[in-house]
Amino acid sequence: KRDEEFWLEDGNIILVTTTRPTAFRIYKALLTRQIKIFADMFASSTPHEGEMYQECPAVQLPDAPEDLRHLLRVLVPSKTPLFWRNKGDPLPTLHSFSAIIQLSHKYHIEQLQKQALAALKEHYCNTLGAYDARVPIYDQNDLRSGESTVEIIELARLTDTPSLLPVALYECFIKGQLHRGWRREDGTLIRLSIAHQQRCKHARD
Repeated sequence: KRDEEFWLEDGNIILVTTTRPTAFRIYKALLTRQIKIFADMFASSTPHEGEMYQECPAVQLPDAPEDLRHLLRVLVPSKTPLFWRNKGDPLPTLHSFSAIIQLSHKYHIEQLQKQALAALKEHYCNTLGAYDARVPIYDQNDLRSGESTVEIIELARLTDTPSLLPVALYECFIKGQLHRGWRREDGTLIRLSIAHQQRCKHARD
C-alpha cells in the first residue's frame, strides 16, 4: 500500500518496506545527498523489470514502515515538524528517537545520530548538576508502551553510548520495572538483558 504521508506524486524513487509492505515515493536526490549508503546503492545498480513502479525505480528496505516514516520526517521537507526542534516546539516521541537512532546507525547517517543522542544525553546525563536540572525530552504519552528506560538502555548498547546507562539503569531500578519491556511501534518487545538486570540487582544489594 502507499504511505499516506510520504507519497509525492512527482517523486522519482520508491522505497518499499518488507515489513508490512508500504511504499514511500520521494525524491532520490534528497536521499543520496544525505545518506551515502543510498547513493552508493543507487549508483551501482540498474533496476530490472519488476523493480519499477509507475516508471520509478523501486527499492526494498528491510525496515518497519513506522521507523522509515520517522526518518523521512527528518530528511524530507514537509509540514511535519523536524526531529531537531527549537525551544517551545512539540516534544518528539520516544518512538521517533528510537527509530531515528536505529536507522541513522544502520545507514551511517552520523550527524543525525549525533543530534538524537545529544538530545537524549540532556536527560540521561552523567553529572549531578545536570540531573537536577533535567526537563522532559520526549512525549510522556509514550509511557503506555512500557518501561521507556529499557529502550534507552537498548539504544545505548546499539550505539556504544555508555554515558546514557547510569541514569537509565537507576531509573529502571527505582521504578521496579526490571522485567517489564518496551514495545516498539512495529510490535517488537524489547526487554532488559540479563546482564543489565544483574547490574541493577547488584546495585540494590
